[in-house]
Amino acid sequence: MVRNGNVRFAPVRTINKLPRFFFCASGFLALLVTTEIWFAPFDFNFSLLRATYAVQLETPSPLQSTDLAASHSFGFFDDIPNETWKLMRSKALAFQHYMYPNSPDIGSERPWFWYLNNLQPDFTCSHVFRVGGHGDGPKWVCDPHRLRKKEDDCLVYSFGSNGQYQFEDGLIDLIGHERCEIHVFDFGNFDRSQNAGRNIHYHKWGLGSSYDEAYNIKLKSSGRHLEILTFQETQQRLNHVNRTIDLFKIDCEWCEWSNYKDWVDVDARQILVEVHGLPSTNPATNPLNTKGSDFFNAFRENSYAMFSKELNPYNSECYEIGYIKLAKEFWKSSTEDESPTILSTRF
Repeated sequence: MVRNGNVRFAPVRTINKLPRFFFCASGFLALLVTTEIWFAPFDFNFSLLRATYAVQLETPSPLQSTDLAASHSFGFFDDIPNETWKLMRSKALAFQHYMYPNSPDIGSERPWFWYLNNLQPDFTCSHVFRVGGHGDGPKWVCDPHRLRKKEDDCLVYSFGSNGQYQFEDGLIDLIGHERCEIHVFDFGNFDRSQNAGRNIHYHKWGLGSSYDEAYNIKLKSSGRHLEILTFQETQQRLNHVNRTIDLFKIDCEWCEWSNYKDWVDVDARQILVEVHGLPSTNPATNPLNTKGSDFFNAFRENSYAMFSKELNPYNSECYEIGYIKLAKEFWKSSTEDESPTILSTRF
């Protein structure tokens, strides 16, 4: 140390020559990292916080038009600026779901491997939410808060229950029982006394097929005296023909491959499906010669965009996939029409 009267001066060191802002920036970065680590055990969702901030930046100004998104989504997205929507649209149009587009089923004999190399979301929902919490049973839903703005009560179909009501209860907690009517279908005795007060209606029958008779015979031969209805018969029995289904959830252990043609072309605004493996390549067990690409192509052919893909941690061959229905105009080349065709925006 160097003395100068009563004042001590330390020798000048090289480190003191560094700009002060370097220390400030380093300290601020350390604080952020420490804070994120510190709060991690308390489930403080920093990623969600950042995502929310990013979404807030997209809030349209009074001078920005949002009619394009509203038109293409039947009024569901009513706050996305046209320029942002055009970007979302161009990404969806350019995206290729298959590693080998000319031979999309290559590798399907190993479903876990095929799913790793094919199919990813081509659409982004700003407020996608896992309804029902954690574990097996809850589902990712695109912007469920928007269902509260419907002019009419929302309608939900949930095929496959096994007595688990996390998804249905979670949806009612979000939307309200007075706004959303939920119908649950399964073979077992899974009804609950509290269902009536929550506008949840349980039906003890399973989903058959209008075209795969081998599948129907297999169900009927189980010896459990199961009641089986096709999707069309289900709608007729419930007096729901021509009614819009806001959320269509299906998890019925392989049934999707045998009955998807019955429901993929109906007016269901979101389809939440768990796929189980892939159809067999053996003609003896797959007499209709259904291919995995047939199934997934049917969604695009019926104007669905994929917004979610989640691996089932209990089975590497099973995935939860979320689709949202958009107007056919959405899938036209973006150069074909820059101004929206005014469709029904009654949501």
